[in-house]
Amino acid sequence: MDFHSGFWRRGIIGVIWFQVDDSICKFAKKGLTPSQIGVILRDSHGIAQVRSVTGNQILRILKAHGLAPEIPEDLYHLIKKAVAIRKHLERNRKDKDSKFRLILVESRIHRLARYYKKTKKLAPVWKYNSAFFLAANQALPALWWPSFGTSCIVVLHVWNSGMVS
Repeated sequence: MDFHSGFWRRGIIGVIWFQVDDSICKFAKKGLTPSQIGVILRDSHGIAQVRSVTGNQILRILKAHGLAPEIPEDLYHLIKKAVAIRKHLERNRKDKDSKFRLILVESRIHRLARYYKKTKKLAPVWKYNSAFFLAANQALPALWWPSFGTSCIVVLHVWNSGMVS
């Protein structure tokens, strides 16, 4: 087969696959998100596409090892952005544009949460509560990885179900 036809793929040795798999798990245990892991593998290790080496995406590898995040990454970053805007609004109460942008970001959070509940990637009782995430601003990384923050997840579910007053 011709090299320029696009179907030619360089053979990958099985040892490299295990090294990539182990390094993905190592980075995940340090608390890095799947996109950050991909950037590190691309820039430092010369692996442009993890899927072409391992046959799986980073998130699927993390799920296989039980290191997958509790909340999807895009929802997590939207929540982080909403918390940052709320903290900004505490200092600058008259910032009308930030109030408007906060409404847009929170509506995006609700829309994404509805989608993830429908596809069963989020628990059906999960609900975005701005006061909780603002109070637990330091706990956001703990909410991301199950190995570090399972107690925070339980508190979140109890908080959202109305048991805490």
